[in-house]
Amino acid sequence: MPPSPFEAPRTSINRAISPHRRVAFAELAFDDVQRIRDVARRHGQRPSWLAVTAGAMRALFAGQGMRQPDGSLVALVPVSVRAEEERGALGNRVSAMLVSLADGVVDPVARLGHIRDGVASAKEQSRSIGSEVFAGWAQTTFPAVAHPVVSPS
Repeated sequence: MPPSPFEAPRTSINRAISPHRRVAFAELAFDDVQRIRDVARRHGQRPSWLAVTAGAMRALFAGQGMRQPDGSLVALVPVSVRAEEERGALGNRVSAMLVSLADGVVDPVARLGHIRDGVASAKEQSRSIGSEVFAGWAQTTFPAVAHPVVSPS
């Protein structure tokens, strides 16, 4: 089953949203991206940026001397819910799904498999519940969360 909302373990990085949040960016050499793709393909899988993110989170915790979380981190993944006949129309039709990053899995290839299975499960759940439920939730929840962050004090 996909993770439930608010199921992510407590860590030093999942604090309350405030105007003091920081954003970091990283660059990956094209050769590294190709190497990730090649390893995934050798194991019969497609590369996954979620798996790359999970590995980066493991490295972040280790590099800062923090212990790995007790459970898996959870990613909120945006998903287009545009019907085939809506392609090319103006506007966005976006929903979201929750996916475990399986960051507790040490082996990167096994982690990739866990994430792939989690994404498939989340997509199946989205199909059975209906994308409109999550899209409606996103339209009402995200503005309420974002408003205090971007509004001047």
